[in-house]
Amino acid sequence: LVAIGRSALSSNTTGNYNTAVGNAALYSNSTGYYNTAVGNQALQNHTGNNCTAIGGGALYSNTTGSPNDAVGYQALQNNTVGFNNVAVGSQALFLNSTGYYNVAVGYQALRSNTTGTYNTGLGVQALYDNTTGNYNTAVGYNTGRGITTGQYNTIVGAQVTGLSASLSNTVIIADGQGNKRIYVDSSGNVGIGTTSPTNVLGVNSSTIYKGIAVNNGTNDIVQLIGQGTGNDNGSAVFLNGGTAGAFIRASGVSYFNGGNVGIGTTSPNYALDVRSTVIFGNGTTRAAIYSDNSDAGISIEAANYANTVKKNLYLAAYGGSVGIGTTGFGLTNERLAVS
Repeated sequence: LVAIGRSALSSNTTGNYNTAVGNAALYSNSTGYYNTAVGNQALQNHTGNNCTAIGGGALYSNTTGSPNDAVGYQALQNNTVGFNNVAVGSQALFLNSTGYYNVAVGYQALRSNTTGTYNTGLGVQALYDNTTGNYNTAVGYNTGRGITTGQYNTIVGAQVTGLSASLSNTVIIADGQGNKRIYVDSSGNVGIGTTSPTNVLGVNSSTIYKGIAVNNGTNDIVQLIGQGTGNDNGSAVFLNGGTAGAFIRASGVSYFNGGNVGIGTTSPNYALDVRSTVIFGNGTTRAAIYSDNSDAGISIEAANYANTVKKNLYLAAYGGSVGIGTTGFGLTNERLAVS
């Protein structure tokens, strides 16, 4: 036993392997063992085992909670029976009473925690407001602020403040000014530039031409950007060697300049190769162009959308014959057939 200071280890009877340095350090310990207390009133009320308190008032109220490690003035001062806690820094885990498996590193880290468990706060005042929340991790100066009862959160980056008291199952990656650069909500939706993503991936940018880009290490190959005021007018750009081969705009000119385009086919032979019916319309009337498979002719059909009125023009594939109101009969020999 080592006891240095007024009333240090004053009540010890059968406790072994204890070290107490400072006024009233390990004052109440009688049978506990493997304890180290350095500082005024460090572990003053402790009667258990395997605790380390370095700093004035560190683990002051602890009775049987063990093991616990507290380094810093008033670190874990109010802990009574909580166990497996580590507090490094002045007033780290200051109000903890029965909470367990908490780690607080930094001045006032997890200061308000009382019964919360499995929390980790790394940084000055990290998770300062947490009281009963569990399984929270916050890394950075003054971060994770506002959470009191929320749980299962991970926050990385300084000065993330003003969070909901019950925020849960959320991941936040911020910069040093508290700006939330990446935000993953409780549904697993990922937000970049937004804290309220409505889709699996939500990207918010109000700067024109700023959006999502896929890069091959040299050039962008795909861009999803806005081109209007407030970054409106959504556009998709597909590039080859840094040059746009296809450019699709919500409003304005769109073009394809990178090869053949197929509709209804995966092997187009022409600039535009359509293997289906083409419909043109204005909401009231429509026109359709399609192939008659019986003799490889082409029909041009005008009708209303109810399909109750039809007018047809038929072009035979061979011989240059034309049919009006008919799609084949008599066109073997006639150049023009009207029905």
